[in-house]
Amino acid sequence: MEGAGGCSVMDVLIRNGRRQSIFRAYTFPYMDRPNLTVLTQTQVLKVTFDCSRATGVELVQGGRRFHIGAEREVVLSLGAINTPKVLMHSGIGDQSALRAFGIPLVQPTLASRCTR
Repeated sequence: MEGAGGCSVMDVLIRNGRRQSIFRAYTFPYMDRPNLTVLTQTQVLKVTFDCSRATGVELVQGGRRFHIGAEREVVLSLGAINTPKVLMHSGIGDQSALRAFGIPLVQPTLASRCTR
């Protein structure tokens, strides 16, 4: 990997002499856990809220919209592009940018309905 042009780090995961994906290496071994569900061919549209508390996610799978609730927390891990995108679709972000797309800001909208 070193040569006249410099060097690089290979971003490859090899186990038992075979290449593995991130999913196969880190997620697959825990697929039997009751608190883990993996949905394929599914797109998260936005985080849902009750007052200022995240309560779940809205998603689309096979052309149908679904809501999945969360009892404790919502963790977004969608990458550098999709995490901010979903947050903004959820009403979290710069107010002027959200207003330009007709997306209400979460905090003022929910605070007016919140009695806690």
